[in-house]
Amino acid sequence: MFRKVSFAMVVCLLLILPVSNVAAFDLPGAKKDTGVKVDGDALSKRSASVVSKVRLATISFAEALINVEEAVGNKEEAEKLRGLLENVKTNKNDENGLKALVAEENKATTEMANIDFKSSMNEEKAKENLGSAILKIGIGVIVDGIAVKDATVLLKDAQAAVKQVSFSAVGQIKDVISTAQFVVTEIPTQVSSIQKVSGKLVDYAKVKRIPIKSVTQKMASDAMMKEE
Repeated sequence: MFRKVSFAMVVCLLLILPVSNVAAFDLPGAKKDTGVKVDGDALSKRSASVVSKVRLATISFAEALINVEEAVGNKEEAEKLRGLLENVKTNKNDENGLKALVAEENKATTEMANIDFKSSMNEEKAKENLGSAILKIGIGVIVDGIAVKDATVLLKDAQAAVKQVSFSAVGQIKDVISTAQFVVTEIPTQVSSIQKVSGKLVDYAKVKRIPIKSVTQKMASDAMMKEE
């Protein structure tokens, strides 16, 4: 009897109370309104900005590595890099293509770590392109450093946001998290590997007295040309 009366009272209350008052009760499994508004589009734009930086750095690395591969006579690897590079340049929104190029660059730098440039490098080709290759690696390292810094902050913000958004917006935020995680975990390793190769190239260039322009010198030179 008590259960029947209690149930009847609850039904009456639900019918009498306004909808706003009913919504105030905590329903099991429902997300509470924290009052924090998550801008998923803003996070996606930040993600796109990070990818753009990584893309620029990866292109710079690829162009440098192609020159080095050709100078040591590894035409097959040079062509692989060139094909992936053209795809990244043509399809700006192809993140999978970008990741493929990053992977191939990592493979190339791992192999270069075991190459003796003094005995393998074509000196004439080195004189033509080595200075430019070292400069492009330097530019890529700087741009990737900025990308990793931005991605680290973005990852933290997106992980906090995914707990606050509606179910319909979770997919968008998870895409941002996936991109940020890739940059934070993969790019620092790539930068470290390619810097080691760059060090070997610089040593070779010094021995062969090949002029090397630093990133700072390049920026100063570009600024002077713009003023003229």
